[in-house]
Amino acid sequence: MGNFNVNLLRAESCKYSNNFLLSLQSYSSIPAIDKPTRLYRNSATLIHNILVNNVKGTVSSGNVVSEVSDHFTQFCIFHSCKNKISPLRQKIRDYSHFSESIFHYELSQTEWDSIITDNQNDIDRTFSNFFNTLNKLVNKHAPLKPTSK
Repeated sequence: MGNFNVNLLRAESCKYSNNFLLSLQSYSSIPAIDKPTRLYRNSATLIHNILVNNVKGTVSSGNVVSEVSDHFTQFCIFHSCKNKISPLRQKIRDYSHFSESIFHYELSQTEWDSIITDNQNDIDRTFSNFFNTLNKLVNKHAPLKPTSK
């Protein structure tokens, strides 16, 4: 869940929003919230969300409307089923051999300038290259491993 600052209400008309939604769906994640989560003057946006995947059973979700802020609070309730649901296969990061100094060193040795200058006119590609480069480095130092059942 989070404040993604990507307006999912514009997924059909905005390339960035559409790509974000497609990326979520590629990981079998779907937004649980489908109504505006922020109201400001004459605008309504859906920029806060709770993402769910592989849900078996009933899910209730929505906004708690309040006058305290122009941002609403979101909620998501997973109702228990009578039948036992098998646990999801999840992964966690293994930090058992993580060295902050080595990670920082390798981070400082990364050629960030080439990532930015290669695609100056395409912010989506620039961010994608940045994210992929950083993700590879994080995975190298703190790999994802399946949780035990």
